Amino acid sequence: MSSKRDPESGKIRTEEAPLLSKSPSTSGSKSSKISENDAKILYKNFIFMCIAFSLNHGCVVSCLTYATTELGDDLGGYGSGALYICTIKCNIASFNDLILT
Repeated sequence: MSSKRDPESGKIRTEEAPLLSKSPSTSGSKSSKISENDAKILYKNFIFMCIAFSLNHGCVVSCLTYATTELGDDLGGYGSGALYICTIKCNIASFNDLILT
């Protein structure tokens, strides 16, 4: 990240280096920038997790609404808490393997 002062307004602007590198490093050491292939993989994983989270959240919220309406506030609240805890445990256990592959 570099900072430059704008001569007209006097404000300091910061500029970040791009994450994607189109040319290999010339110094011979490993570059800290993300390659285009890695960026595509990260983007696909991000989209997959967005879709999975959206579907999961929709299912959980509909179950929570139904449980609270039918069972009352007390029992529905306990059921909601148990459902959220189980959902979190299942997500952590199952999606970890999918994301790392």
